Amino acid sequence: MVRLDLHDKGLTGTIPAELGGLTYLTHLHLSRNQLTGEIPAALGTLTSLRELRLADNQFSGSIPAEIGGLSRLDKLVVANNELSGAIPAELGNLSSLTTLNLRNNQLSGEIPAELSNTSSLTRLLVSGNEFSGCMAYALRSLQHIRSNDLGELGLDWCPPSPEDTCHAGGVVTGRDNNARLLADCLALASMRYHWKAESTLNWNLDQGHIANWQGVTVGGSPQRVTSLAVPRSGLSRAIPPEIGKFSALRHLDLSGNGLWWTIPEEMGNLTELRDLDLSSNRLEGDVCGVLHNVPELQTLDLGGNRCLVCTSSRPWASTGLRHVDFGNTSIAGLPPWFYTSYGESRYLNLSNSYWESIPAALGDLASLEHLDFYNNSPNVNDIDSQLIPREMENLSNLRHLDLSLRERVIVDTDYSGALPGELGNLANLEYLNVGNRLLTGPFPAQLGSLGKLEFLNSRGNQLSGEIPRELGDMTNLRVLQLGNNRFTGMLPSAS
Repeated sequence: MVRLDLHDKGLTGTIPAELGGLTYLTHLHLSRNQLTGEIPAALGTLTSLRELRLADNQFSGSIPAEIGGLSRLDKLVVANNELSGAIPAELGNLSSLTTLNLRNNQLSGEIPAELSNTSSLTRLLVSGNEFSGCMAYALRSLQHIRSNDLGELGLDWCPPSPEDTCHAGGVVTGRDNNARLLADCLALASMRYHWKAESTLNWNLDQGHIANWQGVTVGGSPQRVTSLAVPRSGLSRAIPPEIGKFSALRHLDLSGNGLWWTIPEEMGNLTELRDLDLSSNRLEGDVCGVLHNVPELQTLDLGGNRCLVCTSSRPWASTGLRHVDFGNTSIAGLPPWFYTSYGESRYLNLSNSYWESIPAALGDLASLEHLDFYNNSPNVNDIDSQLIPREMENLSNLRHLDLSLRERVIVDTDYSGALPGELGNLANLEYLNVGNRLLTGPFPAQLGSLGKLEFLNSRGNQLSGEIPRELGDMTNLRVLQLGNNRFTGMLPSAS
């Protein structure tokens, strides 16, 4: 038997499982009867079946997943019954299916994304059920078939999954031959989903090729993501571990967002990274252990975060670090290897980072041009912590030196902390700020040899005696602030 048509015959009872033995059956039509019970899973053995019509009965229970194995099935019509449960994802395997009618049952849950695989489908009717959630982004392709009622369900579309986004045509060109760029795309899409940044990052199908995505730079051959810069993009939550998958990344800027928790250890996989900017977030935890395997790092900006520590005894692999910024972040100390390993560094910002003393080891950073140690409050109970170490004279390339405090500190005990005359050896210095530092004693005449100095602030200390006439030799000086000290005598005239 190849065809069994008993529609509208007043039949009652259940479908006997023995029908599954009709292996040559191509058409089974039992619509418009009064049949009850469950649709037997045995119908899934009818491998020759092309049409299964069971509409307008009183069937209950779920749709058997076994029906998804009927590779020749062209039409599946089970509308107007009492079927419940979810649509089996296995129906997405029906590559020959042209009609799927599940209307007016009690089906629930989400519509499976696998239905988008039914490439031959021309008629999809699923309204009149109890579906919930959102519709998978992949189902958008079914909106364009000739007859569908997806718009009647009142469900929103789910955001596209990373796979939906990156496997779409045009996002990653030549993706079959560039698995690594495809992997970069999947990582970006996963990060966007993790950050819930659908409204702030345009990493989606509408932008076309991944190189058009906000802040994403693609380069090299074969192409890879080489730069990711999305500062001030309203991102929140932690930095996801997927960040470690961009093995060709050279520049990463996530500054000015609301990122929190620790820096993921996967960031240590970024072996090509040269510039890292995570400033102005809410990060905390150990930073040194994460970055010790990033050999190409040249610029590191972690300023404006919460509480970072650097407890690792293992030096960073990078030998070319030139720019380090921990400003406005509680760091309160760096391990000894930092000073011995990065003598070529040119920029170091440790302002407002809760140090109690100026480490003498800073003098080992011989190439330093900019040192900002602003507003690190000294321990008023420890005189040694308030001193400016004489090792500063070793910083012969220094152009900018800020050791000032925001407010003047008042102490009740006797204190003696001089402004070191050795600072006069810093021949390249253009900016010197030692304001509000509790300095006492005379102003050193040696500072008059700073011929390139343009800004000098020593106000708010307890410096005393006469202002040395050598200050008149500073021919490039534009700003001089000496107020709120104990100077006597006259202000010297310029040479």
